Amino acid sequence: MGSQLHAGRRWPVAVGIAALAFFYSGGLLDPSGVRGFFQAYNKWFSTGTAGESGHEKPWYYWFELLGAYEWPVYLGVVAALVAWLKRSIFVRWLAIGSVGTLVAYSIVAYKTPWCLISWAWPFCLFFGIATEWLMQQVDRWVFGVLAAGLCVLSATKANRLNFERYADENEPYVYVQTTTEINKLLDPLRWQLAQDPTSLYRMGHVIQPEHHPLLWLLADRPNVTMGDQNAAPDPLDGDWLLVDETARDRIEEALKESYFREQVQVRGMAPDRSVLYLRASDFGEYFPGRSPEFQPRSPSPLPSTEPPPP
Repeated sequence: MGSQLHAGRRWPVAVGIAALAFFYSGGLLDPSGVRGFFQAYNKWFSTGTAGESGHEKPWYYWFELLGAYEWPVYLGVVAALVAWLKRSIFVRWLAIGSVGTLVAYSIVAYKTPWCLISWAWPFCLFFGIATEWLMQQVDRWVFGVLAAGLCVLSATKANRLNFERYADENEPYVYVQTTTEINKLLDPLRWQLAQDPTSLYRMGHVIQPEHHPLLWLLADRPNVTMGDQNAAPDPLDGDWLLVDETARDRIEEALKESYFREQVQVRGMAPDRSVLYLRASDFGEYFPGRSPEFQPRSPSPLPSTEPPPP
């Protein structure tokens, strides 16, 4: 009987291993791809422990976020810690897995808000389990109303965060977020496209080390180049340029046309700002009454080849 039980437990493990091998090998067409499974974990282990990602946080970082936004999840953590009193094997093992995952994520120094989706969801279940137990054992209406109120408050905060303060750097959840200053580029491009649909194919240049999220926002524009100052296109002039602030002087020396110029911070927590150039001949109607802030330097006059007058 015992050997049959152990054999039955081996089947799910074998099926799981076979499924991983099948998918990571591209349907068995690329057996070397199985190494990618282990290489991915090796990469993330280095990211989380090497201390070089720039996203290192103290162990209590998660509890700061839960206290600011996720009150039901916070109470769910407390409920999970006392779930040992439940006789249900499912609840007990769910508590072990959930708390163990939280401990692991707390130990690893790499922490960003979007990691919450990986470990926070079971604690919502524990919040519900605790609410149900309190409603049955203590007072149905009191704890029912309290739980509903917490959910409403959390939903209200989520609504404000997602639709009003989504780019407010004072919000801990707003982390390396694209700022609304990106519209200094996108709004003129939308206006230009409305005037002339063929402007989708005009030239634009992103000259900075960081290209996110422009890779997606400008993906439908085939003639946009993306590089850094060491790989700047030639010729440099285009409908628009987005240039790293540290490369501003070098780029302006090579520009031959007039541009409207503005400072832009594309993403939060970026070490350097960017400089946006919009060609005056293309966007003059978008900025009525505004004079271009950048004018090309006048070239030095060539020496005359005519003989001097007598």
